[in-house]
Amino acid sequence: MKCFTIILIVAAAIQIVVGSDEIKKMLMEVGMKCGAEHGVTDEMFKQFAGGDSSSFDAQKKCAAKCFFVNIGMADTSMNLNEDKMKEFLGAAPAEMQTALADCAKLSAAEPCEKAFKIMECVMKAEKNA
Repeated sequence: MKCFTIILIVAAAIQIVVGSDEIKKMLMEVGMKCGAEHGVTDEMFKQFAGGDSSSFDAQKKCAAKCFFVNIGMADTSMNLNEDKMKEFLGAAPAEMQTALADCAKLSAAEPCEKAFKIMECVMKAEKNA
């Protein structure tokens, strides 16, 4: 299963530069693992990348939480790790850093919903950059 399109877009959006090939490989592995665990298909990822999140139910939204937790950017309650965020955002332009900092402030009652909102926000920020 190649459920990593969105993960690569997020990686590009936050401009991860450190250990580029290793990071990309890790992100793809995490993306595939989380997508598979939560029933997210390639088609769903493509739709999401295009701005359509209608096919993501509560369980599928947990793929976003799985991703953030597994890359160390958040704990299971979706409390973001500020040090890890700074590491990931270090080379991003100031406008993108501001947009992503705003995304990180989003909240929701459920951790999966919060993760998904953050992921949607990152996607929009990347498109507007």
